Amino acid sequence: MLFRSLGVGGARRCAYRYAVAHGYNCLAECDADGQHPVHAISHLINEAQSRNLDMLIGSRFTEGVSSTLEASRLRRSAMRFLAASASRATRSQITDSTSGFRVIREPLLSAFAESLPAYYLGDTFEAIVAAGRSGYRIGETPIRMGPRLHGTSSATPGNAVRFVIRAGRSEEHTSEL
Repeated sequence: MLFRSLGVGGARRCAYRYAVAHGYNCLAECDADGQHPVHAISHLINEAQSRNLDMLIGSRFTEGVSSTLEASRLRRSAMRFLAASASRATRSQITDSTSGFRVIREPLLSAFAESLPAYYLGDTFEAIVAAGRSGYRIGETPIRMGPRLHGTSSATPGNAVRFVIRAGRSEEHTSEL
């Protein structure tokens, strides 16, 4: 049997397929760097349900939340560009389109399981844009995240520039789900 890495997009699609196949109607995602407060997952789920959202993003940047993220000016600019693009696609205010802390509920969970392209960017930007363009309800909630406990960020200044260029191209070409 041959194995081939499908990257983060493929791993996410696999998780969505597993959740749907086993009857789950909600899935929580968090990065492995230790900065997401796992005790807040129940808050994300409850808020997504009460606001009837298909995806709820835990945001480091909403009003009243102080972020521990130390980012270069270039990275902050890239994140603002991505947030503005995601806001246009979702028709709601998105401040943290690169957050890896979110909840995805049915029917979006099944849509991602069926058709999330494996080539989507490692960050969540393209999935947010595709879901927003398809009419799914997406929102944010403030989440206080801690400092990175494990690993190093791949968001170098050079990668930030490449990501924005790639995201700008994909924003034009990102299809609906």
